[in-house]
Amino acid sequence: MKFILNTFSELATGHKDDLKIRTLSSSGLMVFLAAGYGFAAIVAKAVDFIVGQYKQILEIKKLQLELDRLELPEEISEKTREHANSLMEKSIEKFTIEIVNEYHSGKDGERKNELRNAVKISLNKIANKIDHGFNFEVRIEPPKAFPKGEEGEKIGKAVETIQAAAENMQYMKLEGPPILALPEKDRTPPKQETDSKETKQAKKEPGKEHQAIGPPKLDK
Repeated sequence: MKFILNTFSELATGHKDDLKIRTLSSSGLMVFLAAGYGFAAIVAKAVDFIVGQYKQILEIKKLQLELDRLELPEEISEKTREHANSLMEKSIEKFTIEIVNEYHSGKDGERKNELRNAVKISLNKIANKIDHGFNFEVRIEPPKAFPKGEEGEKIGKAVETIQAAAENMQYMKLEGPPILALPEKDRTPPKQETDSKETKQAKKEPGKEHQAIGPPKLDK
């Protein structure tokens, strides 16, 4: 959850905010966070999208339950699961580009790519969590008076986004085992570090690297 929230927080504000837990409900295992309008709007939009896509997965999930009931070959069930995951991954891939382009305000292209990967992983995590029965909800009490100018327009737009997503963020009663297993780690290969001149020279002359970092020889 910390990864998800920090990612959307950075997308909304340009940096990771120090999010505060406002209330903890032990009976229902619920966590309430106090957050800004922009951040809450992005989370609401992301959850709204995932829930909308997941409703398509529910139809596949019902088919999966029927396949299990009929005890059909495992290959058929596996193909069904692969289709569900592929469908969700493609949708998330497209939505990730859209939401990052809409909300990212920084000029650092490399950081934007890193943030895009983090958003995609966060969306995967949300989809997996929903498939396991978790529920995400964003509520808001609209301000009694909006600030004037651009700031007021931003808050008004954020409030509209949250209110529009509220209807879709309803508790879903799920049946059967989870069907999604979306990747929750970045699969981008790490950059290869370029060897320094000293390292390349040491590779050519075995043992030289030890001479370079070892203790100096003392003259008698």
